Amino acid sequence: MGKEPLDDDLVQKAAAGCESAFKALLVASYDNIYRMAWRWVGSRAEAEAGRRTCHKRPQRLCEIVVGEKGKVTGMVAGQQVVIRGTVSGVVCGKSVALQASSQVDGDVHHMSFAIEQGAQFEGRSRRAKGEPDLLAVVEQRPGAQTASA
Repeated sequence: MGKEPLDDDLVQKAAAGCESAFKALLVASYDNIYRMAWRWVGSRAEAEAGRRTCHKRPQRLCEIVVGEKGKVTGMVAGQQVVIRGTVSGVVCGKSVALQASSQVDGDVHHMSFAIEQGAQFEGRSRRAKGEPDLLAVVEQRPGAQTASA
């Protein structure tokens, strides 16, 4: 049997669009994805739904929802991000929505940003010029071109 590629190799291949590499990473991290989803959304049913969604397509294409009871410390990133719970850290998405029950303490990087009445937001809104700039934020690369909103 041949040697399995290293995780870094799989990540690079998956990022380049290799579906088999992405599936291999998902299989290897199945339990971690479920635990993270449960922590974000706060309920078993929503965590299972979120895990299934991310197994169907790469995370950069996923809708990420932090449920009302969900608490996240660190970065939340996805194509579409909906926050209903508590986030302490950076939020990054092409479309970001802070719903009335949300509490966000950190910067929000976005191309589209909506804040419902009642949402609590302490940080900066940083509008990205394009998706490459959002990817740079997620990958924590310097030089992302954002404009203060």
